[in-house]
Amino acid sequence: MLEKRDVECALTVAFWTERVTIKDLEVELTVASTEVGLCCLGLGPSIEEEQTLRTWASRWLPKSSLIRKREPNSEAIRQLQEYLSEKRKAFTIPLHQIGTPFQRQVWEELLRIPYGETRSYSQIATKVKNLKGQRAVGMANHRNPIGVMVPCHRVIGKNGNLTGYAGGLDIKQRLLELEGAILPLISETTRKKRTGKENAEDQALFMGVEHIGIKALDLEKAIQFYIKALGFEFLYRIKPGEVELAFLELGGTVVELVEVVDGRQYEDGVVNHLAIRVSDIFKAIEHLKAQQVELTSSEPMALGEGRYNFFFRGPSGEKLELYQG
Repeated sequence: MLEKRDVECALTVAFWTERVTIKDLEVELTVASTEVGLCCLGLGPSIEEEQTLRTWASRWLPKSSLIRKREPNSEAIRQLQEYLSEKRKAFTIPLHQIGTPFQRQVWEELLRIPYGETRSYSQIATKVKNLKGQRAVGMANHRNPIGVMVPCHRVIGKNGNLTGYAGGLDIKQRLLELEGAILPLISETTRKKRTGKENAEDQALFMGVEHIGIKALDLEKAIQFYIKALGFEFLYRIKPGEVELAFLELGGTVVELVEVVDGRQYEDGVVNHLAIRVSDIFKAIEHLKAQQVELTSSEPMALGEGRYNFFFRGPSGEKLELYQG
């Protein structure tokens, strides 16, 4: 929970960036600490991580000042380097976790996952009494600002798929390999020889249905209908542009209600689109091109925090979406 002192006190956020190696992969580490403890740890490109940090601080610590300094983060860096060299399995530095009550509840469950083990999103949802559904747990996991030390990388899909990771699936894969939670990837050539499946890579790209999009002439009425008449659970609503979207879940299936504006309700039908979850959206697009599928987007759209989508058409003109996140 965001404490009153976090908003009112003028804390100093000291951050630092340096390169580290995860098995065979060299990445940029960005860490940030307040007087309370470590507040951010990211493994993405340093320019992006610094911008994310500044955006995070302006929201959660509006009176804070950011300085570039290694010393307040030196212990966090030392412990992380020990972890990456397989000399440490637990971290002992104080954390300054800031988020919504639900997010912090999910993050506390992440801290309970032992080194070398994994949990599914549904297992975490059960632990937090499924207050907002598996999708909301996934969003809270994705918004965890303290990577590795609050081990969101240990949460995977119930079918064993790695699913999304803010730092990238290549980093998640290596972190889990490092801990012995999963076996290292074998080469594609060896895998094809062993399985005899030449299209195994393409099959792995498409992971399941992300959501079903339905047009809503009256968004508020539609939300109440799905909740009261059909027993759906409300997840969240967003307005990324001129159209507002609401997400609800029932039995693991997510419905995205798409607000109708300017009388365009029949543009793609009432059942507006089917979104398919993929592990690598860029490889999936190349696969679609090879299959001569009609593409309606020129390139993937970045939705923020490592999420992307891309639209295309099925053989009957149906609107389809690739989603990675």
